[in-house]
Amino acid sequence: MTNLIQIKRSSTTATPPALAAGELAWSEVSKTLFIGESGNLVTPAAGAGVFAKKTDALSLTGDATGSGTLSGGVAVALANSGVTAGTYSSVSVDAKGRVTGGTNPGYLLANQNITFSGDATGTGATAVALTLANSGVTSGTYNNAATSITPFSVDAKGRITSTGAAVTITPAWSSVTGKPTTLSGYGITDALTLAGGTLTGALTLAADPTNALHAATKQYVDNAITGLDFKSSVRAATTANITLSGTQSIDGVVLVVGDRVLVKDQTTGSQNGLYVVSASSWARSADADNSPAGEITSGLYVFVEEGSTNADTGWVLATNMPITLGTTSLTFQQFNGLAQLTAGSGLTKSGNTLSLTTTGVSAGTYSSVTVDTTGRVTAATNPGYITTNQNITVSGDVTGSGTTTLALTLAASGVTAGTYNNSATAVSPITVDAKGRVTAIGTAVTLTPAWSSISSKPTTISGFGITDALSSSATIDGGSF
Repeated sequence: MTNLIQIKRSSTTATPPALAAGELAWSEVSKTLFIGESGNLVTPAAGAGVFAKKTDALSLTGDATGSGTLSGGVAVALANSGVTAGTYSSVSVDAKGRVTGGTNPGYLLANQNITFSGDATGTGATAVALTLANSGVTSGTYNNAATSITPFSVDAKGRITSTGAAVTITPAWSSVTGKPTTLSGYGITDALTLAGGTLTGALTLAADPTNALHAATKQYVDNAITGLDFKSSVRAATTANITLSGTQSIDGVVLVVGDRVLVKDQTTGSQNGLYVVSASSWARSADADNSPAGEITSGLYVFVEEGSTNADTGWVLATNMPITLGTTSLTFQQFNGLAQLTAGSGLTKSGNTLSLTTTGVSAGTYSSVTVDTTGRVTAATNPGYITTNQNITVSGDVTGSGTTTLALTLAASGVTAGTYNNSATAVSPITVDAKGRVTAIGTAVTLTPAWSSISSKPTTISGFGITDALSSSATIDGGSF
């Protein structure tokens, strides 16, 4: 309904007889508005000559300005407060409720929920419990053995992300410092010093003596005692009947002129003996041609150097005396056989030399190796991790040091420890880095929400709980006189 406020009025009397102080009355007769004053006075307040004319100019100044006429109306404008028009999360207000300044510091406008993700996760409002993200490593204790070490990978933030298989610690001999130089220095008690001593076991020499001051082997002494007649070694020995002329191959050995050969397998046994290779007919060697007499005796001994079958074997003439060279059939029997030693798994044999078969691993120092059942290294790598029980120092976002156990401490972010944003009327701005860590706390700012940001505002006096105002739908009637 239309609002209606009626003051005291009369259409028959020009002046009201009495009015209470401040009471208004309108006379249709005098076209005058009266007001009551103290002392029971009735004073004309408006009317002809009292009200301004509708065409008179009207000007407003002060906090609001404007100009116009009563009939045309006045456009009123609030004076500028000094703030630039815009949206702000923090404002300054003067005593008249006008915003005089505004900023946007970048912090929350209300006590909202905060969610952290990344290296640390958590959610909350004024207090957030952060949990570091798993780095990918299985929790446990590592590198707590004295004989092995577990390699581990660390990311740029100092977090262990993975561990490898434990590797037995095998320091290279060349890396050991302060090695002693004497038997006693090593604590060895089962060896003889250069000063001499007594052997409790047998001593094996590499070969028979060739110098007057060389030690004599048992073999050399036994041969001398048994009366063996040693001849210079031959390059090869036959395995079947041959033609005693020209250069040829015997037992896989390609012979050249001048080579010595043991012929022992002739169909005619009297042809057997020691020969020298010639481009034409072979002749017996000078040390076994019975010139002078007595060079061919029972017990003649010769060593064969090469050959697929006879290499590194010794042969002795087994024919009994008397022997007539060229007539008596000569029979040679194997006396010893170094060549009977064959190379087993992982070994190669060349003559009298046994060597480890190469496995394909380059000579060098490695921190991780693979070995076969004979103990040979068949694969080796340097994976890049620590090969001894060294101290580990972690720095960066997390710090700490140790060998087998490291107590890690997150680096300080720069913020003072404490409780923040636990007030309902103020909020402190929070600075968070890319890793979710709070690095700074700003000065608390009083919450001043903009009126336009408040939702579900009431639209009536009763809705706001106002008791000292009049509803726009009320009727006020001053009566008549």
